[in-house]
Amino acid sequence: MNSNRDLANYDKEILTRRILEVHYADPGRLRRFVPEIADLLDELGLSPALPAGDSGLTAGERSFHQEELKQALKTYRNLTTEEAVTALEHGATILAEDDFKPKPDLREDVLKLVRKATGIRPRKSGKPAECVVGEGNISRMVPVVRGIDLHLTWEFKLVKVTLDPEQCRIFDQLTSFVGSGSDFEGATDVAENHDDYFVEAIENG
Repeated sequence: MNSNRDLANYDKEILTRRILEVHYADPGRLRRFVPEIADLLDELGLSPALPAGDSGLTAGERSFHQEELKQALKTYRNLTTEEAVTALEHGATILAEDDFKPKPDLREDVLKLVRKATGIRPRKSGKPAECVVGEGNISRMVPVVRGIDLHLTWEFKLVKVTLDPEQCRIFDQLTSFVGSGSDFEGATDVAENHDDYFVEAIENG
């Protein structure tokens, strides 16, 4: 990575999501390698969301949900609200298959469907919001992006979508923090070798 070039916003978001995932899965490992980021997470008082849980998809089922989502996105402009909700259920099922992978492209697609079905989009101020789109007992919560969650039945039927602007603000704050601070050896410009550093520290720590 060119040390004179700032990380692209897209890259920062991927790294921020990965940091949050490691924080929830193994906070001690994160603290060993990036203590300043771990301290910030503690100060923000973040706690893990209700996990989506492994959806247990077979290869055929995963292919089915991917194809249904793909076809819905092809006709995005003409989707009805009901069709967008159904597409969201396909997307949520795929996201829940392995909740510890960033999947930025998939999350971006699902976020578009959230806007289509509910009008909800990320914002960093104002009151929390929710849009009820179905009925049933909520047993799963699948985050699309920090602050926007899909609440579903055990069978992945969408009941409602919620927005927490404060969580959107926190994610934005964390994203701005990525690429700064010191590492566990005292280096003060982590951004210089950000890609290699995080692969080693987070994936193999």
